Parts: sequence; structure tokens; C-alpha cells
Amino acid sequence: MTPLPRLAALSWSSPCNPDGCAASPGKAARSRLAEQVRTLPLRLEPVAGESFGSWLQAYGRLLNVRVSTVVKALGLREVIRGEFPDFSIALSPTETERLEETCGVSADQAHSMTLRLYDGQLLVMNHAARGVRPRRLWGRCRGSRYCPQCLDEADGRWPLRWRLTWSFACTTHGVLLEDRCPGCLRTPYVRTGAKHRAGTSCSLCRLDLRDAAAPEAASVTLLMAQRRINSLLDSVECGDGHSVGQLAGFTFVDLASVAKWLVRTSVPADFESFGLHVVNAFQAERDRPHEVGAERLGSMPPDNGPLVGAITTRVLDLISPDGGESAEEQIRVLLRRRDGSRQRMPPAGLSGHWAELSPPVQRRFLRALDPDLAHIDRIRFRSTLPTAALPQPGLAEARTRWLPQLLWPDWSIRLMPAAGCDSERFRAAAIVFLLTSGNPERNILNVAEVLHPHLQWQLTRYLSTEVTSGGDTILRAIGNISEYLDQHDGRIDYHRRRAVVGTDLLSEDQWRSLCFDTGIHPGDTAKTREQGSGRHLQARRYLHQLLTGADLNDPGNALSWRGSPDRAQYLAFVDWLAPPLRRTLADHAIRILRELGIDEPLTWSPPTDCCPALRRPGREPDDIDRQQVLKLVVTDKTPVGAVAERMATTADHIRLVLELDTDGPWTPAPRGPHVAWRRRQQARELLTTDFFEREHVGLRKRLRQLEQETGFPRGLISEIAAEIGVELLPPWKTAFTIDPHWLRDQYVDQRRSHEDIAAELGTSAETVRRSLIRHKIPRRPPGIASHTQMIAVVPGSVPDDIRRAVEGGLAGWQRLQRFQAVMRYATIDAAAEDLGLFQSALVTQLRRLERDAGAQLFHRAARGKAMRPTARGRALLSALDLPEVQALTPPLDRPALEAIRLHRAAVMGAQPSAGSSG
Repeated sequence: MTPLPRLAALSWSSPCNPDGCAASPGKAARSRLAEQVRTLPLRLEPVAGESFGSWLQAYGRLLNVRVSTVVKALGLREVIRGEFPDFSIALSPTETERLEETCGVSADQAHSMTLRLYDGQLLVMNHAARGVRPRRLWGRCRGSRYCPQCLDEADGRWPLRWRLTWSFACTTHGVLLEDRCPGCLRTPYVRTGAKHRAGTSCSLCRLDLRDAAAPEAASVTLLMAQRRINSLLDSVECGDGHSVGQLAGFTFVDLASVAKWLVRTSVPADFESFGLHVVNAFQAERDRPHEVGAERLGSMPPDNGPLVGAITTRVLDLISPDGGESAEEQIRVLLRRRDGSRQRMPPAGLSGHWAELSPPVQRRFLRALDPDLAHIDRIRFRSTLPTAALPQPGLAEARTRWLPQLLWPDWSIRLMPAAGCDSERFRAAAIVFLLTSGNPERNILNVAEVLHPHLQWQLTRYLSTEVTSGGDTILRAIGNISEYLDQHDGRIDYHRRRAVVGTDLLSEDQWRSLCFDTGIHPGDTAKTREQGSGRHLQARRYLHQLLTGADLNDPGNALSWRGSPDRAQYLAFVDWLAPPLRRTLADHAIRILRELGIDEPLTWSPPTDCCPALRRPGREPDDIDRQQVLKLVVTDKTPVGAVAERMATTADHIRLVLELDTDGPWTPAPRGPHVAWRRRQQARELLTTDFFEREHVGLRKRLRQLEQETGFPRGLISEIAAEIGVELLPPWKTAFTIDPHWLRDQYVDQRRSHEDIAAELGTSAETVRRSLIRHKIPRRPPGIASHTQMIAVVPGSVPDDIRRAVEGGLAGWQRLQRFQAVMRYATIDAAAEDLGLFQSALVTQLRRLERDAGAQLFHRAARGKAMRPTARGRALLSALDLPEVQALTPPLDRPALEAIRLHRAAVMGAQPSAGSSG
């Protein structure tokens, strides 16, 4: 501690004493001086660094009056309960104005002599009560430590720093500051009502403090700690405490917060290196009963100066920037119980005063806590990185816009465990962990709600297995990437893309056009197009994931997978994509972005240098022979899984190589729909309306000649002519002509089939079909709906039961004939055996006949009773015998029925029965 200089020179301002000699007024004069003098005749300049109380004592000695008299003469506050307040703590604006009027001390100079100089940095003041809050920053309420030799050398002037908790040693004389008066064993302080006038004596017992026993010498470590504290005090007193404290790596807030924690965490044995008296002082501090309502141990600063010095020395070792890994290890030891088990660590949540620590000190504690933190906290605090920090509200939310739903493919390959895992789940979980980094929210399911509400238990499983299987590497990579996005932002706003990019990104015609342009089969059939499960759907998924980074496992996505087979089909599609088609789809995706007004690259990922000197568990994307991959997958058609196994890597690695290389070798198939499509496109360019008018109508060139000249088949020429509305000339020879009016009546009105009309005209069904096309007669769709029996209409005179059985269905007459035949037998079994039919088929036909009629037609056989027709059935049998119905009834194919019966008998291994012929 630098000693204060002796008493400063005095100035005489009264005209009564021009020589400047200090007079000694009597008691009455002193009283009048206190009551009447407005401006003191003698001025005393404060010494640099002096406390206001010491200056008052020196002023009283100068004027040969009590300190209380000087206080009243200076116009300070009135006495409260016989005592003046401790002016060394703070002065009010009114008091500073009065000081300037009476003795010429400016307001800044007055405040610099009070603890207000350190308010907010070394202590926290209670301005209403003119006091110091001892539980905040370990502020000292009253009293002062002292150095006897400094008091002697400075003529009893007390520095303000001695009132601070962090002053415990005198660096000038190399001794520890004294805490108490050796006479009364109480803390010295300025007592404004005291009758003594000596600045070196105790204000309570009047013992001369210079006569105290020689103070204890301070150790080198304590002196070094005090010098570091003094340098920070110099910066605070100069007004740049915050900046210098940041350069020093810590502040007095850090010092007080860590000191409180250290007192609660340490044991007496931790202070053995400072001497037995410090150990005893610490044990006494621990055993001291706390006041009612006081906080736990360590909330108040100890009264013992050597103990404060020992605590300060240890704290400086923990929070100084040059501590490094050794300081982290010391903190880690203190954070654990002495038996090796883990205790509850106050900084885990880092709430309360822990949150007030400066970033460097917070970082050191987080780094020390890292081995014992849960994985979720290691991610949140980034405690594996040198830049560990507390979560900041809003930081993770702002990062969301730059994150896809799945981790970027190249980073997935770098970070996925070498043993392999479910790549989609890993990539989704990694994105959630990127959102967790620096996030105040600790519940990982709440964090996942932002991008992955469908993920539940998988997150905790990946957090405890796959993500941490690579040691700290993945956690460090997550922290580095999140820091990079916080500082530089991404180049793709995925939040906007998810909002504006829809699912209808590629129409079916566009897909076929893209495939045919690149010489690739589109792969869709009528069935797959109807079911929405062909390559067109997979191409839409591919584009959507390429643009938005979507997770196709998310049920909320309209293009999500509908099960494991659907996912397998998509992966097979991605493996099937040829290089030119990948390039074409990428160009189509870029056009979509430009149409939406988005000026961003199609894909992007954080650069590799955002994770410097990090040994990743996976491989680098470009450390694989791309030419060999392209040869195996594209040329040799080897499955991706087999290629990955052969090259000792993962299927995702192979897929990324295929994704990045869009200029690989590709030879389109010589035949296929793409060839026909290109030929058709060429034909449309050549076969225009002008061409047909010139070549076909003007020069009378027939289709065969046009086929020879153009190289396009006649069928294609005719089809294109029909598309553009050109009517071709009739052929030279017409093999068969049909009256279009008669044909329309027979086909449309009479609903006859091609075969029936052709049989009547003695020509082929194809001739009839071509005539229908030539005369533009509406044709029925092909298939069973146009069958003769399906469109047959019976005359109106036929009974309704026969009409319902015959019209609009097949084999209606056959069911009626078999009903006639069966009614001649006693049972259905006998009828089926004699007719050579299966009993089940016969029962089915009779049930169908009853359903068409809408009534029961016969009574089933029962014990002792043969089956017999009902009244409705007898009416039907009578109707079938009518001449007009017999004319419509086709002849019963008895030989065919007999052949069926004989075949059935041979299969069953029995001879045909000789039943009645029916």
C-alpha cells in the first residue's frame, strides 16, 4: 500500500490573520465558529486516495476542534441519534454543494473520497440508507483495515482503499493489514463525535495504532495477489474499470461471485499453504452462527484480512486468463465431492449471480463442468469448445431460418458414426441439436417442436448413443456450426422456402418431357399413375427435398413416405437417377426458385473451416474415387449398398457422390419410349398443314410414298394428320363400303357389336371399326361393356323376369335354360351330376337368377320332399315355353354339357350316371 504524503499546505482566507498563522480559538470561539462561519478561514486540500473520514479528522486537527464541529461547520447533515452518518460511504448532492461553498472542495473531489467511487463495480450501495449492501459483491459496511507504518508515514491520513474488502496487504512494507485495534479488539473507524484529535489513535479506546505489535509479513503469493487487485483498483479509480477488467479477463463481480462459491465449497485443509492462522480463521468462519434471515455461508465477506487474502489468491488462480487447463482442473476438483462422487453444481443452471460472471469466467466454469454435465447441457452451453457460453434468448430462434429439416448431406457423411446408423434419423436429430446449442430451453422435445414435432423418443436415444458415440467430436462440430450460423448467417433461408415452395413442383407432362429430353424412360405405367406411386411421385419428392431440405419422415409433409416400402422405392429412385437427369432436375429446381423471386443458390452447407482442427468420425465427401463410383453404379448398374460395402463407406456417401457429379458417363438406350417420343417430335416439326397441302393434296402422294420419303410410318403420319385436322385422301381402291347412316343406326341405336355387324355384312370386325372412325361415329369403349350380351335388348312383350335376367349381363339365357333343366330333377345334386356340372356353380347361377327376378323361384329339397318351383317360378317356366321367347332363346348346347359332364366324371374317377336327359 503506497503511504499517503504528510499534511498538505494550508491556505488562510480570513483578513484577520494576514500572516497565515493558525490560531487556537477557545471553547466559545469554537462554538461561534460552528454556528456563524459560512466560509472556513483555513483550507485543507485532500490527499490523493484519502477517505472523507480521514480528511475530516485532519481538518479537525488543523482547526483544533472535534470532528463533529467540523461536520457542522461544513454544513453537512444534522446529527441523528447523537451520531453523524459515515460520510466516507457517500455524500448527497446538497452536501457536496455545501462543501464547495465552505471549503472549496469540488463535488467530483468529494465523491472520489467516498465509497461511491466504487459503486457498481466493487460494491453495491444502499443510497437511501447511506450504506453498503454486504451480500452484494462482498462490500464492506464500516470500519477500515490499516498499516501502522503507513499511518506513521502519512501523519494519520487513512486511504479509502483500506475500507475495501479486497485490501488485505500493504505492498509498500510487505505486511498484512491489521483488522482490529490491539487495545479494544474492534475495527477502527472514524467516530465523528470523538473527543480525541489524533489520526493515528483508535477512535474507541484512543490507543495509538502505531504502537501496535509489528504486523505479520505477507507471503509472496499474497503480495502478488494484492498488486493485481491494486492495478484493477487503479483502473476503476481512473474511470476505465470495465474496459481494463475485460482486458484482465475478469472483474470484481467475478471475484466476489467465485469467492462466495469458494467459501461454501472449500474445506479448512485447502488453506494449509497459507498458514495455520488462516486455517483456523476459515474454520471459525464456517462455525460462526449466521444471523437470522442471513444467507448461507459465504454470502458475507469474512472479517479476517489474511483469510480474505487467501480466498482472493485462490480465486485469482481460478479466474485469471493465464490459468488455462490447470485452473479448469482445480475448479473441476472443487465441483466434485471429496469422495469422488458428483455433487450438485451451482453453475449448472448458472442462474442468479452466476449469470453475472464475465464471459471469460463463465467459459472457464463451463469448460470445467463439461465432463460432468448431461449431454443436453454440453450442447446448450457448448462446453466442449473454448468459446463456451451461457444460452442467450432469441439466438437459437433466429438460427432456425437457416436450418433445413435434415442435416446437410456432406456434414452428415463427416459426422455419422463409422459403425453406421439410420441416416434420416441421425440427420434430423443433428438439426435438433443445432437448435439446442445456445438455447435456454432445456427440454429437447420442446426444441424439436420447431422443426420436428414428429420426433419423440428417437432424440434421447440418438443423444445417448449415436451422437455421442464419436466422443466429443460431434458435440464440438454442432457447437462450431451453430456459432458459424450465428455469426455469418446461412446463404439459404429455409424458413422462407418452407413457406413458399409447395408440393406441386413437377407436372406429369413436365416429368415425361424431362426424361425424354435426356433419353431416359420415365418409368410410369397407367397403374402407377393412377395409384400415384410411380417415378413421377418420387421425382416430386426429390425436388421438394432438394429445395427445402425437408424430412420425408415427417407426417405433416404432404409428400412424406407412407411406410418402409415407400421409402425403399424413393431410395431406389435416387440411386436410379442418371447424371443428365439429375442435372436437368437441378435446372428445373433453379427455375422454380427464380419464378418465386428467390435469389439463392440451390444448395449450400457451412464451410469445412468452421470446424478447425476437428477429427471427424466419418469421412470427407471428396476422399472417394468418384470415377470408380460412377463406373460401378451408372455403367455397371451395381446396387448402391454393394458399392458402399465394396468401397468401405456408407450408402449415403455414395449417394452424395452421385448427387454432386452430374456430368458422369451416360449412354441412353437405343430403344424405348424416349426414342419414339423424339421421333414423334421430329414428325410434328416436319408434317405440318402446309406439308400435307403441298405433298398429299397438291402432288397426290399417298401415305406409302410419304412413308418412303420421310421415313415416318404411315400410322404416325395418319395420327399427326388427325391431330392437326387434315383430312387424308381415300385410298385408290376401296375394299368395302358401308352406308354411314345404316351403320350409325345399327351401332348406335340398335347397340350392335362390331362382330354382329361384320357377320351380317360378310366382312371383318376391323373393317367395321375403321368405317366407324372414318365416318366419325361415336364409339363405345372397348371391353366387356361393349359385349353383345351386355348391350342386348329384348322386345317389350317379353315378361319382366326374363328381361331382368337377360339385359345388362352375361349368360342370362344360360341361367334360364339351366333353371328349366334343374326343375326336372328332385335335387340340385342329381341335376348337377346328370348335367355334368359342379353343384356349387349351379347353385350360384340359380341364386343369381333369383336375385335378378327379385323373388324366390323354387323350394329347396328337404327330407322326403323334392324341390319344386314356386308360383313365380312356374310363371317363369311357362314364359320360357312361349313361342316368342323360344324364338329369342339360343339353342341349348347339349353336346357341350355332355362333354363337361364326362370330363368331370373322369376327373372324379367315377362313371357318368345314367340320369334322365332333362
